[in-house]
Amino acid sequence: MNELESKGTKQDTAKSTNANSVSLKAWLACTALPKPYYEDESVALFFDDCTRVLPLIPANSVDLVLTDPVYGIGEMVHGTMSKERVHKTKYDIVVDSPEYVENVCVPAIKICLKISPRTIVTPGFKCLKMYPQWDSFGTFYMPAATGMQLWGSGDNQPIIYYGRPYDIGKRIHKCSYTLIEPQSCTEHPCSKPIRAWSRIIDERSDIGHIILDPFCGSGTTLVAAKRLNRKAIGIEISEKYCEIAVNRLRQQELFSGAS
Repeated sequence: MNELESKGTKQDTAKSTNANSVSLKAWLACTALPKPYYEDESVALFFDDCTRVLPLIPANSVDLVLTDPVYGIGEMVHGTMSKERVHKTKYDIVVDSPEYVENVCVPAIKICLKISPRTIVTPGFKCLKMYPQWDSFGTFYMPAATGMQLWGSGDNQPIIYYGRPYDIGKRIHKCSYTLIEPQSCTEHPCSKPIRAWSRIIDERSDIGHIILDPFCGSGTTLVAAKRLNRKAIGIEISEKYCEIAVNRLRQQELFSGAS
């Protein structure tokens, strides 16, 4: 059997494997993915460009993609965003520009739509129209938001949904959420609040499901998935943020062991 045939066989096996019945390690062994930067029994983190890793994941082998890519806002200095605030929102490696969204984020999400039957993205408003047409739409409402836009307070951020819920016909969930908690990690410029992210994972997936975040940043998706007894795959291009994510996951291990 040549290398291409071997990879094809592995990917077919991964697609046919019941994610709820096998370990993440066994699932990874059925793919052509490289060795993770970090791995435990329920989480695999890849330090890499997601556009290189995503094509190696078999179609329809992940239960849910949940991700928060950059918004493409650039170094905005108008409105109420001060130069000091702009400095705080700079990313370690990525340039937060419309060009990056168009050339990296959008193509990555298009691949994700093949990898999983359901994908949830928080894309920001500026580059929202670049993304493929979504199936459902919601928002994060932030009543304490201090930022301003042309017509008033910038107190909402979009959530776009692709595919169908895994429990469709059994439960009805809200598509919008209220955010009243701070970001979950101060070492990352735009980490999502852990409780809000946990609620989405809890409502949009089941125990044992595989959750993928191709722009995992400081690892909020991975931490939330681990707490909720899901399996999680993260991809992050910045080693600095990978280290932050690993530290958070190890702290979660200690917390779980103490409880």
